[in-house]
Amino acid sequence: MHDDTTAARQRYERRGSDAPHQAARPGRFPDRSRRDGDVPRIHRLRDGRGGVRSYPAPRPGAGRHPDRHGRDPRSVHQRGTARPSPQGPPRPGRTGDEARQTGNPMRNVTLNNGVAMPILGFGVYQIAPERTEQAVSEALAVGYRLLDTAAAYGNEEAVGRAIKSSGIARGELFVTTKLWIQDAPAQQNTRRAFETSLTKLGLDYLDLYLMHQPYGDVYGQWRAMEELTREGRAKAIGVANFHPDRLIDLIVNNDVTPAVDQIETHPFFQRIADQELMRAHRVRIQSWGGFAEGRNNLFTHPLLSEIADKHGKSVAQVVLRWLTQRGVIAIPKSVHAERMAENIDIFDFELTDEQMAAIATLETGASLFFDHRDPEMVAWLAKRRLDA
Repeated sequence: MHDDTTAARQRYERRGSDAPHQAARPGRFPDRSRRDGDVPRIHRLRDGRGGVRSYPAPRPGAGRHPDRHGRDPRSVHQRGTARPSPQGPPRPGRTGDEARQTGNPMRNVTLNNGVAMPILGFGVYQIAPERTEQAVSEALAVGYRLLDTAAAYGNEEAVGRAIKSSGIARGELFVTTKLWIQDAPAQQNTRRAFETSLTKLGLDYLDLYLMHQPYGDVYGQWRAMEELTREGRAKAIGVANFHPDRLIDLIVNNDVTPAVDQIETHPFFQRIADQELMRAHRVRIQSWGGFAEGRNNLFTHPLLSEIADKHGKSVAQVVLRWLTQRGVIAIPKSVHAERMAENIDIFDFELTDEQMAAIATLETGASLFFDHRDPEMVAWLAKRRLDA
């Protein structure tokens, strides 16, 4: 195994393999700057050889970090007045759905089967189960209606408790969870995994069910997911971490086209070509790692900070506006109510064409975590199983 892959795998193990999305990329330490100071934690994962690895819980009291501008976060909304969104026809890069909803504080996009999905939601990756219920409750109180979890995150039950205690009508919520890699028979086990997730969430249907990784018996898993959407148990189905070749192969060999592909997308890995291909096939792009976990000094980056100051916003708000203005569904995570409120407050300003072009220059063309096509990482990840 080459050195870079070994290092990435070791860091992935230290972070907790509920980092099914993310593992540290070699050469990117010290690691962050996590905005909320959370130490990764996930469910226990079987290692493919009969062993079970446990992962550490977050440090007690962890959570503070410098503001996205290096200042007190309480001063974020005191730096200026946001420029109102211009009226009239959509600007380039602005989604048609969003342009028609200027009176609505939350914007929706329409999936390829007609289902409406908020373009901005709340993610719970790396939030420990014991902190998840409170975090989700606060997010719902702030106004989030899209919730994104996964079987591999180990916090579906806590998300379900928060939904139940919120008193919000089920039809007002959009809940996503994800299927981890299943053993044979994949079709049967996928249905079992779906029922397990649904029970943990305390729901009788999902708005979106994603295949978390492009490994294992993808087709058996997808056939089961197609059945679930035909039965109305999942309103829409999609994938995560599928590169264009895997996505197209899945589309041309099956009846149902994925509604969403959730992939690493942030200012340093912008996925422009991926988005164009998805658009051609009516697949919506969704971002994970939208803040790049603070890597490359994202929250103090001079260009992003300059743009933020011009709008009286934070760097995080600029990044989320950049994503949603491109039509990218975003799911920022926080365990702090003030940051949740800040992250959702992005629809009262718009980036100019010049600012969008400037952010485009930050593209590095590579993942800041790891490549889902790396043979060694594929072999290692594909052996991981949830210890349900």
